[in-house]
Amino acid sequence: MSKVFISYSSSDRPAVKLLKEALEQLSYDVWFDQEAILPGGYYAKDIATALKDIDVFVLMTSANSIGDKLHNVVGSSEVAKEVVLAQSSSAVIIPVKLDDCWMETTIRFLLYDCSWCCLYFEVAFVYVLLL
Repeated sequence: MSKVFISYSSSDRPAVKLLKEALEQLSYDVWFDQEAILPGGYYAKDIATALKDIDVFVLMTSANSIGDKLHNVVGSSEVAKEVVLAQSSSAVIIPVKLDDCWMETTIRFLLYDCSWCCLYFEVAFVYVLLL
């Protein structure tokens, strides 16, 4: 089954865990940082290694992960790096909006040609992603 990498902010972990569990119930192999990166591990190295061997990259966007330009909220600097690495792989990139954040220019540029799931989080969106 497909290997899925979920990029997210730790502040959004409860919503992401629901997606992870639903994907695993459907037999997807989900790389999840909380389980894959062991104590003493190196986040950057482990993430870069995982991104080389994925089929699907799901980017969970929110003010926490990518910031909100309208409200001067700074997102994670790591998200853009993960997007760039995912783009260098053959993975399908699926950006999903968890909230109505206003993306900063770098993320908009990186994802300009992606089809978005513009759904604010509901459990049902998991099934939309898989159709």
